Amino acid sequence: MFKQFKFEESLYQDLARIPLSTRCKLEGLGLEMPQEAWARLPLAERWVFCHLPIRSKGERECYAHYWAHILKREGLPSPGKVPQASGKKPWEDISRVPTEVAQKTRELNLPLFWPEWIKLDDLERYAIYKLCQDQPDPSLIRQAVQELLGVPAAVAQER
Repeated sequence: MFKQFKFEESLYQDLARIPLSTRCKLEGLGLEMPQEAWARLPLAERWVFCHLPIRSKGERECYAHYWAHILKREGLPSPGKVPQASGKKPWEDISRVPTEVAQKTRELNLPLFWPEWIKLDDLERYAIYKLCQDQPDPSLIRQAVQELLGVPAAVAQER
C-alpha cells in the first residue's frame, strides 16, 4: 500500500526524493537509505518499493531482501541499519505531542494540539513529526497540517 499525501504531490511524478510513507517503511524495518542511493534506483524500482506492503513478518522480510537484492544489482552500497530504540517512537506515543512538533507548530501558529494529535494515524503522525524535525520550509509543514487535520488554508495561514 502506498499512501500519497497531497502536500507531496509534486514528488510523485519522478520520485526524486523518498516519499514520507516509504521513509516510514524503511525506518520501521531499521533500514537507512541515503537519498543519493534512492536517486540512482530506476524509477520503476522506486515505485515498487513505495507500493510493497510491510504488514506481516513475511512481507517485511521480503521487502528487506528485495531492497538488498536491488541495491546489489544496481551496484549500490547496502543500506545501513538504523539502531532500533526500545519503546515507542515519538510519533507512536499518543499520550503527548512530541516536543519537536509542539515547538514547530507553535512557531508557525498552527492548530495542532493533543486532541488533534491522537486523531491522526501512525503514518500521519510520522509525516508531521519528520517534517517538523527535518523540513526547513515552513510552507510544507503548514500544507501537511492543513491536509491532515482538515484545517482550511486561510486559517492555517493566518494563525
